[in-house]
Amino acid sequence: AMYSVKGNTIIVALVQRLQTADDPDLFPEKHSQGLELRKTALKDTLNQLEATGPESIPYLLPLACKYSWAGLFVPEILFAYKTDTAIRALIDISMFGFAYASGASLNFLEKLGATATPYIEEAFSKNKAFDPIKTGIVSVLGNIQSPDAYDLLLRLLEHKSSHIVNWAGDALGKFNNINALPAMIAANEKIGGEKMIDTAIQKLKDLQDF
Repeated sequence: AMYSVKGNTIIVALVQRLQTADDPDLFPEKHSQGLELRKTALKDTLNQLEATGPESIPYLLPLACKYSWAGLFVPEILFAYKTDTAIRALIDISMFGFAYASGASLNFLEKLGATATPYIEEAFSKNKAFDPIKTGIVSVLGNIQSPDAYDLLLRLLEHKSSHIVNWAGDALGKFNNINALPAMIAANEKIGGEKMIDTAIQKLKDLQDF
């Protein structure tokens, strides 16, 4: 629904230039060295895409769903926009993008800090069938360390998916707040015990006894 009916020729040209990152004849290098060389060579293109603003998002998102070098740069461009649409796009990529783009999106969501929390909460209010693949953004909440993130994680302990409960418990453990123990223990008993939340509970119990 976001895709433009009339293509913006400037953005199309920039995206095509970004996709030259996938040309093995231009860039035979691999791994981290390959990424840095591509980033340096395409610096002007990346800067221009950032300057175009959120209008570029519909043209960029398809790249992040394919296993490609070009797709690796999409999360960083979206992070530069910092708009509602861009933050939601980072969440979408974290769920549906290929592994490296997904990981980069989670990293940039963490960098947004407390700003990202309402969008993560929103993600759990929609398309609930996809909740089992939202564990990455649950983990992000544990690294944001904001009061709102803490409160949301407590609510996620009541989620119907034991998978989400397990990850929420793990994320809560990172807050080192022993007040979360009763809710975590109750949630763990409800799901029959899971390794991640078990470990988090033990960590908080150790802090309580210290």
